[in-house]
This record gives sequence, structure tokens and C-alpha cells, in this order.
Amino acid sequence: MEVYDLAHRLARALAKCGECAEFAKARDGAAANEETRRMLQDYYRRQAALIRRSAAGEEPAASAVKELEQLREVIAFHPLVKELFAAEHRLLILRDDVLRIIVDGMRPWFDLGELAPELDAGEG
Repeated sequence: MEVYDLAHRLARALAKCGECAEFAKARDGAAANEETRRMLQDYYRRQAALIRRSAAGEEPAASAVKELEQLREVIAFHPLVKELFAAEHRLLILRDDVLRIIVDGMRPWFDLGELAPELDAGEG
């Protein structure tokens, strides 16, 4: 089977997995509640602004980072937000595990051997 066929099978399996279903349920529940939706829109808007600054090579202000962390702590007390954040966390763990497995399978590509002996493919 071709690698692309396997990648598409993996994508379909991920879309059907429990972690994705739990995340979608938590997201939809949070979006259905006006108060929760407003809190999360504000949080994700601020988070996106910090990410954009970082991606542009700017160092986000420490106060803005701290403010976002504090906002997350406060809104996480809301049951629907807590559920969403927990589901998001489980989904991110799944993503990281799958990516680690894929990268481990590509390990030979990272090992340039004598071409770049200073790069140890075993590190990382």
C-alpha cells in the first residue's frame, strides 16, 4: 500500500477516534453557551495575537503572556471550559504521539551519516 493511502486511512481513523469525538462534543457544548462562547472567543483571540507576534519574530511582552495564563486559569473554573480544555489536552497528546511514531519511522532520513557527522540522528 502506498504511503499516501496509509496517511489517508490514518486521517480517517483519527477523525473517528474517541479523542476527536470528545473534543467536538466539548467544543459544541461550549459554543452553545453564550457566556462560555464569549470567554473562549476572548481567550483564543488573545492567544492568536501572541502566536502571530511570535511567528513574526517578535518577543511577546511578558505581561501579555502572564495575562493570558491568568485568564486561562480563571476561565478554566467554568465547567464547559474545563471540559473543553481537558478534551483539547487529550487530543494534543494523541497528535504528539502520532507525530512521534511517524518521525521515528523516518529516522533514517534524519541520519546523514558521514555527510554531517556533527548531527547525531539519535538525539532529539
